[in-house]
Amino acid sequence: MSEGNFLTINKDGNEILKSPIDIFQTLADLQTALAAGDQTAIKAMMPTLESALEQVINHRSDIGSITVRLDAAEADNEELIEAYTKILSDTEDVDIAKATSDFAFQEQVYQATLMVSDRVMQLSLLDFIR
Repeated sequence: MSEGNFLTINKDGNEILKSPIDIFQTLADLQTALAAGDQTAIKAMMPTLESALEQVINHRSDIGSITVRLDAAEADNEELIEAYTKILSDTEDVDIAKATSDFAFQEQVYQATLMVSDRVMQLSLLDFIR
């Protein structure tokens, strides 16, 4: 997921338990058939019960895929936070003594380069002919 992407992470209970099959009504009908010992009604309800189970399983898999996406986004965010913290630390946590020493050394190298280039520039073509 990236910035600006939105993800619905909740499900409406009516959507899960009442659409397209009203699971509560199906279970109430099953309870009535079981109490009456009506085997024909119980057998007739089996496809409806299987469809109801499939309905719940489908919603569970939707929620599972959302959970996987959120876990991946959380892991990505944690990695980014760690990387940015390291970059910030590398930038802000400068060893002043070492930085000053390195700067002084680089300045000496620069001054030496200027002196050598000055001497080279003073030589003329006549100096080489002699």
